[in-house]
Amino acid sequence: MKKTLRLHMALSLWLSASFATAAPVVFLTFEEDDAAQKVTHGPNVAVERAAEHATDGRHALKVTFPSFPSVGNRWWPSAQVRFDPPLDWSAYRRVELDVFNPQTQEAEVGVSIVGPPDYYLIPPGESKTLSIPLKDAREVKAVTFWMRLQVKRPPNPTTFYFDHLRLHPKTFDDAEALEVLLSPPALGGKLLATVPAQRLTVEVHADVPTGDREGLRARARLGSAEQAADLKDGHAVLGL
Repeated sequence: MKKTLRLHMALSLWLSASFATAAPVVFLTFEEDDAAQKVTHGPNVAVERAAEHATDGRHALKVTFPSFPSVGNRWWPSAQVRFDPPLDWSAYRRVELDVFNPQTQEAEVGVSIVGPPDYYLIPPGESKTLSIPLKDAREVKAVTFWMRLQVKRPPNPTTFYFDHLRLHPKTFDDAEALEVLLSPPALGGKLLATVPAQRLTVEVHADVPTGDREGLRARARLGSAEQAADLKDGHAVLGL
């Protein structure tokens, strides 16, 4: 224990991290002929692939929700894209998607990914990019589009066009951190530093006496991704 404490006190850690801003990752496209068949929906919701109002490619998803008078007590109509098995999005900071409102009046749409839906007002005749923060997104089961008819009570069916659903990787500005640890025997897995970053390279320099370096390893971990390396001459480079 005294030796471990002495080594920890003598240890200095130097990190350098560099990354190029990663481009968004498109995770859902509606270019395939059977795109609409991948969307589940209630009996009062109509879904089809449309060759208009696309913002990525040539097709968008057209979803028409019912009017308030037509649904009885079915006040939460929805359309849903399910993922089986669930997807791990812990390495991403947010989802963005484009929504077009063809109505002549403002319309509200809800989107849920993890947790309850968030609702957004889309101006008439305009396309709007929605940005949805991701938290605890290790097991994403679906992306769901909603309307809450009991609030707005639309007298007519409401249509939206959805397209260009993409994921934005985490960056240095994100709260979650890449963890850098040193493994036994020297430090017993002690957490040395955190670096808020995604898809970066971490260079670790450990100022440890030569005789104590045998078996010393560094490990970098971000979400479910992990990489480890031996510290040769007190130095290792880890990339995620």
